[in-house]
Amino acid sequence: MLHRVGFVDKYNRSGVRKRAEGKVTERLKELRGRSIFRETHKNYTVVPEQNLISGVEKEDFWSDLGAGAGNELTDNSKGPAKFCAAFSSSALAVNVFGPFRNKPNNLEILDYTGFETTQFEKPLTTGLRGTDPHLDFYAQGHDQIVCIESKFLEPLWPKEAKFANSYEEAIELLAERSWTDVYTGLKSDPRQFKFLDAAQLVKHYLGMRNTLDNLRADLILLYIYWEPTNATDLNVFRLHREEVARLSEAVVNSSVKFVAQSYGQLWAKWKSTSLWSGVTQHVANLEERYAFSI
Repeated sequence: MLHRVGFVDKYNRSGVRKRAEGKVTERLKELRGRSIFRETHKNYTVVPEQNLISGVEKEDFWSDLGAGAGNELTDNSKGPAKFCAAFSSSALAVNVFGPFRNKPNNLEILDYTGFETTQFEKPLTTGLRGTDPHLDFYAQGHDQIVCIESKFLEPLWPKEAKFANSYEEAIELLAERSWTDVYTGLKSDPRQFKFLDAAQLVKHYLGMRNTLDNLRADLILLYIYWEPTNATDLNVFRLHREEVARLSEAVVNSSVKFVAQSYGQLWAKWKSTSLWSGVTQHVANLEERYAFSI
């Protein structure tokens, strides 16, 4: 049983997650050796840099994550640095987008090119008190802004939507009808999405509307997620995709374009269309680390 939100995990997410955590840890041990892991927290590297693929450097991400709200890079009383986990979602995003942090012009995503600015852990204020939503990666060009929310194993935990009461005001001031309907539905039934963190995407949308809506650029909210190579054989990943499709359909007419794709789809696109000379090796390094079945 899984009790994080008070109900039985009938989809066996916890079992799938344990297999995935074990598989990604073993893959990193095969690539880098067992000596990089801690003795007391066996799925965590000794230092964050040991969780990087070849071609990604400390200067590609350290200042961004150090300034972010997630406290990813340092140990604390609750446990080791979250970035050190072999299955760290933050490390996945850094490994994928790290080469573009200081060379944004090399990035191609959703057929957009010509990016001028990129950043990890980019805050976009909703105008409310408290911690602002932080994007996993932000890419801005002259004509387009792509705001990225990245997921690794998070869909394998149940979700329950939660909003502070102050979000009523933000919804009234900023949200289009389609996103207002999504918010209202989540307030009425916080568990209607069991794999997709739809509430987080609502908050990112509000941050984009509040912070970026005055810019003359296409606004894209990209939800990008990891899947194992045998995802079609696992019900939890099929259900996650169904929920993603349901949200996509609900907000299809929004001025903020919501797009969702898997990392596998992104990497395949890069291999076929990217003009960056280093893309073939970069994707090979990513697939060596993250492409496996569970």
